[in-house]
Formats: sequence, structure tokens, C-alpha cells
Amino acid sequence: MFSLFGSKTTPPPVPDTPAEQEQAHAAPVTPSETPLPIVDSGAPPTPLKESPEERLKRTYKQEIELQNALYPKPEDVPSCMDLFDARMKCMIGGTNQGRHIYQYGALDGCRDQENDFWFCWSNLRASSDAEQKRELWVNRRAEWWTSRRLGASSEDVWDARPERLTDFPPMLKEGDEQVIVDMANPSTEYN
Repeated sequence: MFSLFGSKTTPPPVPDTPAEQEQAHAAPVTPSETPLPIVDSGAPPTPLKESPEERLKRTYKQEIELQNALYPKPEDVPSCMDLFDARMKCMIGGTNQGRHIYQYGALDGCRDQENDFWFCWSNLRASSDAEQKRELWVNRRAEWWTSRRLGASSEDVWDARPERLTDFPPMLKEGDEQVIVDMANPSTEYN
């Protein structure tokens, strides 16, 4: 099996006999046996002191890999009509406009969707090579996501983990007590 970025993963062994199958179902699952939901980009862990240029290059490389995985074939790239429809959907009052008014106090100008449409109209429509269109779209999306990830955001306190935490969540061991707190009355504890 291969993960999203091509690193090899091995599936857990399949029990052969009914007795082995029953034993496998009865065995507790430990965190090391569970498949990792985190995508391994193959990038080394982020150094603490990283120059802005290095961070830009690392982030852009990660985004190129991700966008290549999202758009593996030329037919996965949205057409100009799809992008026009996305812009019209954004401009129509409803969920998007209501959320934007709530968050920012004004209507959404849908600039991202408009820019995507005009990019398609001026670049993708003119190109006859499907693979070149895909590469142009992948680079555009990677640049957009890189600028979004590196720009100021309310999510600045979060950073993607390069590897899985060990022993998290902590597993209860035999003899450990689990404390349950009643949310209606936090001072009451039940064992």
C-alpha cells in the first residue's frame, strides 16, 4: 500500500484460522497498531530557527505535493465554466454571504473565485495541452495555499504536525481511575 505521497505502509497481517481471527478481535488495539491518518510528506521536521525563505520553499513544496495528489489527472482540473459557476454561487446570498456578513460585517466580494475564473479564461483556455493546463492549475493552487498558510491568520497558533504524537491520547492502564465530570454541575465527580 502507498500513502498519499508515495511512502510505503504495510497493512496489518490478516489472521488465517478462525481461532486467530477470534483472538485478533479480542486483543486490545494499541496506538502503534492503528493506521496513521496523518499524511507523511517526507519532509524533515520543521527546524525551530528557519529563515522566511526556507519556510516559503518548504511550504510551497508541501503544497505542490498536495495539489498534485488532489489533481492527479488533467480531467480533475475544473473547467472555466465550473469556476464561473463557483463565483456565481459565492455571490448569491445564502450560506456564504451570511457567514461573511457574520464574520466580517460586509458582503463577500468573491475575489478568489473571480481571480480563479479569469486565470482560467486567460491561461487554461488558451492552452491546448491538457497536462500543461493541469500543471498551471496545480502551481496556481499551490501558490494560493502557500500564501494563505504563510500569511497572517487567526489560525497562527496551529501548525501541521510532521509526525504523530507518541502515546496520545494516553491509554488507561489497569487500575487507573477515570474521572467523569457532570457538565451541569462541575463540582460533582463520579467514579
